[in-house]
Amino acid sequence: MIRLGVGLSFEHDDPERMARAYVAAGYSAAVCPPLSLDDGDRIRAIRQAFARHDVLLAEVGVWNNLLAPGPEERAANLEDNVGALALAEEVGALCCVNIAGTYNPSCWDGPHLDNLGDRAFAAIVEN
Repeated sequence: MIRLGVGLSFEHDDPERMARAYVAAGYSAAVCPPLSLDDGDRIRAIRQAFARHDVLLAEVGVWNNLLAPGPEERAANLEDNVGALALAEEVGALCCVNIAGTYNPSCWDGPHLDNLGDRAFAAIVEN
């Protein structure tokens, strides 16, 4: 079975309404709504509501720069990725997505010549 999904935005935080909105829009897969790993009740509510409506939680998105120029920012971004991986596991999402990172100092996801070199490759493997 192939599922089509998207990330919808909501002005409410009701898991049941979110899951129904995906179904109403014709989707059977979804990007996980924002969640905290520390909120077990909400994780459970999201997981149950989406399962009840047969909407697959396909991914948890991180979207930060693992090659950020400052070591503190890089470390914090890596920590966010580890947390997002744990969240994906808790909510039952199939994957956790991000970019490898960039050395571009002015755009967190922009191109940079050094992204294609040995230093970037080594840093990406280390991450």
